[in-house]
Amino acid sequence: MSGIEALDILNNKFPDLPVLMFSAETDENSIRKAVKKGAMGFLPKDSSQDELVEAIQTVVKNQNYFGNSILSVIFKGYVTETQKVHKSSTLSEREIQIIRLICDGMSYKEMGAELFISPRTVESQKQTIFKKLGLDNNAHLIKYAIKNGIVDLD
Repeated sequence: MSGIEALDILNNKFPDLPVLMFSAETDENSIRKAVKKGAMGFLPKDSSQDELVEAIQTVVKNQNYFGNSILSVIFKGYVTETQKVHKSSTLSEREIQIIRLICDGMSYKEMGAELFISPRTVESQKQTIFKKLGLDNNAHLIKYAIKNGIVDLD
């Protein structure tokens, strides 16, 4: 069983229990999953005994604790997200709508009908989107949309 699976069980049985994750998996995705599942702290397995004690004491007080190396990973992720948001902010609302419809698999004709514009205008705006984002095909556009939170994988 993974730590995330154990965290699910703990949250179901003891919802008020403060949890500190202690893991060898210290990539941004693992940290995000743990925090989303309710972990109040996260430490790498190579943390010192002193840091582990400090983390436990902090989390028991219902305060968050993240080791320095974990904070570095979180900060790098934050910077990356901020840069992505800035890049996405160059898109107009209409362009974002078109990206979402492309991700839904709509044709130019269907998108035009949905947005009350001609299919030719949709095609033109799609080319503008590709130029703005430096992309060259729908697969890259869909990947971009998922990574930047324009669409979800629901």
